[in-house]
Amino acid sequence: MKKSLLALAVIGAFAATASAQTNVTLYGIADAGIGWADNDNTGGDGYVNVFSGVQSTSRFGIRGSEDLGSGLRATFNIEAGVNWDTGAEDSVFWQRRAVVGLAGGFGEVRLGRDYTPGFTAAGTTDIMGYGLLGNWLTFTAQNGIGNSMLNGITTRASNGVHYTIPNWGGFTLRAMYSTGEADDVSRPSNDGDMYGLSAVYANGPLTVQGYYQSFE
Repeated sequence: MKKSLLALAVIGAFAATASAQTNVTLYGIADAGIGWADNDNTGGDGYVNVFSGVQSTSRFGIRGSEDLGSGLRATFNIEAGVNWDTGAEDSVFWQRRAVVGLAGGFGEVRLGRDYTPGFTAAGTTDIMGYGLLGNWLTFTAQNGIGNSMLNGITTRASNGVHYTIPNWGGFTLRAMYSTGEADDVSRPSNDGDMYGLSAVYANGPLTVQGYYQSFE
């Protein structure tokens, strides 16, 4: 019962903030192209096809902020992927990003589904920008060695608390903890829990990044 009341309180607070929203941005990427595909199967043949997300994943999103006074801002961001070749959405519609947060002189705290510190940090030194051939997406958990979730960088984490300190003497620091919502009945306690830390130093032409990630 306590959990239900808390959820209702959070939803009510977010609805009140959204009704007063004055800074909302609709954004996205429409990336499509025509290419030749050949899976090299015996007896198979290549074909010309329309592909979505050739360089970057096609997406659209809504983000916004509201000035609360005293240097505080309420923030939110929801983002969904879309395939321009078929019009299909991601398996979970807002799976790319779904967060609400509070920002101020202390940095920003976000709740929900967001990018992990490791994924964000690694992207700063990927000269391909997580796009096209040879980019670091090869080493994300979805495409890690042996296609195992135990390898590579996890791209996003759900049910998370995400904290960012931007531009602290040239450093951007991020921390995250997310829960797998295991009830110790159907799944062992702490199953799916994840936490991560990262630091990025950027000064002129020099960018250095490092991260640590662990999950149960």
